[in-house]
Amino acid sequence: MSTALRHLRHSLRLLRRYPGFAAIAILTLALGIGANTAIFTVVHSTFLKALPFAEPDQLLLMHLHPAGQPETFVELTYPDYRERSE
Repeated sequence: MSTALRHLRHSLRLLRRYPGFAAIAILTLALGIGANTAIFTVVHSTFLKALPFAEPDQLLLMHLHPAGQPETFVELTYPDYRERSE
């Protein structure tokens, strides 16, 4: 019998002998794998996945700062931009 198989059988006997330890070990692994998957999904969709535009480095967000309203910003539409740039 190979050494790996003997170690596996011994490990299974110990887990069967101590079911509380086995449950905690399995729960810890499940929580760790779940948290890792959730964090990677957020990082991938936020930072690693390419934007669905042909030239994402050319994107720009502009705001219109109305006079008399120092803390209010209004999104500037393309027709507004064309009107103000002429």
